[in-house]
Amino acid sequence: MGRDSALRPIPIGVDDFKKMRDGGYFYVDKTMLIADVLSSGSEVQLFTRPRRFGKSLSLSMLDAYLNLEFGGGGNRWFEGLSTEDSPSPSRTGRCTRCSTER
Repeated sequence: MGRDSALRPIPIGVDDFKKMRDGGYFYVDKTMLIADVLSSGSEVQLFTRPRRFGKSLSLSMLDAYLNLEFGGGGNRWFEGLSTEDSPSPSRTGRCTRCSTER
């Protein structure tokens, strides 16, 4: 993750946030979406974006951030990103359920 971004491969067809971060792919930081979703207070979120515009990757990113299964070791996926120091429900002890329908 400390490599020069000019040398990183472009993630064509990669829609898994954990795979993208572990593989060292070029990534534009969109983690501020997490703060927007968590602060909205809404029970349901609707993502309306064009085809191939990152909907699945955004959901995968939210899953990695909120999922209790990844809460302990998942912090490494957010190193160097804008939400690196933000407390997630999994890190504060709150129970969270994240489900997606594609």
